[in-house]
Amino acid sequence: MAAEVLRSFEDRRRMARDILFGEEAFMPLTVKEVQTTPNPNAMKFVLDGRITTTPASFFNAEAAGNHPIASRLFAIPGVQSVLLLGDFITVNKAPGMKWTQMTAKVKRALADVLKDADRSGS
Repeated sequence: MAAEVLRSFEDRRRMARDILFGEEAFMPLTVKEVQTTPNPNAMKFVLDGRITTTPASFFNAEAAGNHPIASRLFAIPGVQSVLLLGDFITVNKAPGMKWTQMTAKVKRALADVLKDADRSGS
């Protein structure tokens, strides 16, 4: 009985993960490069695989709610918006913040959340 409940829980968790991240979520992802954009307050974090099959934009922490990636990024001081699209994530920062202060924090947050997602799907 306990094994069936555990299996059922794992199945629900995998289903929720599929909905949040798409089927590609079962592959570990890493940030392969960081690109500038025409907007000096935005940076594009390119991954080595698809993060989502459906674009998602979050314009504040409240909008991110419990989204595992966006909520983690909004925990970084200065993050103002997040866009997930295909194989990249664009992060917009507050004008007074410096990318030199934020890039490593964003990469670390993404590495942590993507590693956690990979572990939960195995």
